[in-house]
Amino acid sequence: MKFGKYIKDNKIVVIIWIMFFVITFSIFSVFRIKFEAIVMYAALWLFAFIFSILWDFFRKKNYYDELINNTDGLDKKYFVSETMKEPSFYEGQIHYQILQDINKSMIENVKIYENSVNDFKDYVEMWVHEVKLPILSLRLMCHNEMIKWIKNM
Repeated sequence: MKFGKYIKDNKIVVIIWIMFFVITFSIFSVFRIKFEAIVMYAALWLFAFIFSILWDFFRKKNYYDELINNTDGLDKKYFVSETMKEPSFYEGQIHYQILQDINKSMIENVKIYENSVNDFKDYVEMWVHEVKLPILSLRLMCHNEMIKWIKNM
């Protein structure tokens, strides 16, 4: 996850923060608040702004980097949801739940195909047994007829 792309994706939030600062600064100027108070406010605002952006960025970055690393390390990518921990942020929780649902769906589909293959195997085995009986009966009849023929000779 790149910080520049994160900022670009959250440009509305950044614009709102900056607009809030400009409006507050304008109000301070209109009411002739002391310059030192404005500087103190600006420093606190800047700290809060940077802290909130970095905190949100790094918690998302950690989750998505882990997701990418886990996916790269697997030969069967559909198991990635089994390697992940549920994230603490809401968007990540939605993403995590979707991955869990996809994994569950995939497992159910595999189970359906396994059951289908097992049913087909059972059908073939039953068919083979049903075909063996007439063949065995004919063979036994032929054997009995051959014995009768040999006795008659």
